[in-house]
Parts: sequence; structure tokens; C-alpha cells
Amino acid sequence: MPVPRIVRWLAAAGVGLPLSMIDSPDGVARRLHELWRDKLTEAQRRYAESRNEDTRTEYLRVLKIFSDLVIRDKAPPSKD
Repeated sequence: MPVPRIVRWLAAAGVGLPLSMIDSPDGVARRLHELWRDKLTEAQRRYAESRNEDTRTEYLRVLKIFSDLVIRDKAPPSKD
């Protein structure tokens, strides 16, 4: 089931939408969780290897997005 055009438009505009609005039988939410879990793991690994302000900032940014996704059921920004 494709994502409705209005949902894509709102996501592009930066409007956070509950995943229940964009989830479908093909597992969109699960795939988003997996994608952002992988991004979080990579950001955490980079920060552990090179503790500088840039890697810390990126790690915290990805951690917030992942937390919003999993805990608050908020879709990640479309530009990432």
C-alpha cells in the first residue's frame, strides 16, 4: 500500500506524523526502526572511536531521532 501523497507532502514540510498514519501491512514502521537502529549503531561506533564534538553532535542527533521514532511514534525528518 503506497504512502498517501499528503503524508509525503507533510513529511517533506517537516511535520512530524505518528507512524500509525504511515504504517502499512508491508511493515514500513519496522523497516524505519531497523534503518534508524543501524544509523544509531554506526553513530555510536564513530563516537566511541573518535570522541570529538562533531561525532558527539551526530550521535545525539541520531539518538533523538531514534527515540522520537520508537518512543513517541514520530516519523523521522524526511531529509535524513
